[in-house]
Amino acid sequence: MAPNVDAIAGATGVSWERWVSRLNDAGAQDLSHSQIVSLVRPLLSPTVISPDWWAQSVTVAYEQHIGKRVPGQAADGSFQVSVTKTVPGDLEEEFSRWCSFVESVPDIGGLTFAAPPTTSITTRWRYWRVTLDDATNVVISMMQKEPEKVGIAINHSKLASRESIAQWRAIWKDFLEAW
Repeated sequence: MAPNVDAIAGATGVSWERWVSRLNDAGAQDLSHSQIVSLVRPLLSPTVISPDWWAQSVTVAYEQHIGKRVPGQAADGSFQVSVTKTVPGDLEEEFSRWCSFVESVPDIGGLTFAAPPTTSITTRWRYWRVTLDDATNVVISMMQKEPEKVGIAINHSKLASRESIAQWRAIWKDFLEAW
């Protein structure tokens, strides 16, 4: 069973067993990830908050349930890891501090940047992105959670193996502590 099925049932109002039954009946086991998402989305109640996110969550859990992927595995077969932290402060100041900090490090986990990092800004989010020299991708997302708190999420994708998840989780946690 996928690890987050209780959260899915709570958020969608549909038991995990019912989701599996609906998706099996629709032949979802033979569909691609995006096709399953398209199947799930209209089945969600209009009262579900963040329906696109929950459609993705149901799809990933279903793919894990039927053995199409394992936890931490993306639809393309690669693996990814996420690490989050909340810090006191202002979004603009923390994003600037992050950008300055990463300019000063010679490598991350022994890997250098394949190209210069890029940044982008939306009304709510600040993003820092880089590809490392092993062709993995790192996205740092920051948002103002409360007036004096900033949420930071590090997503490292295109990892080659499930075993690399724990290694990179530890590296990123240490990296955040050093920051």
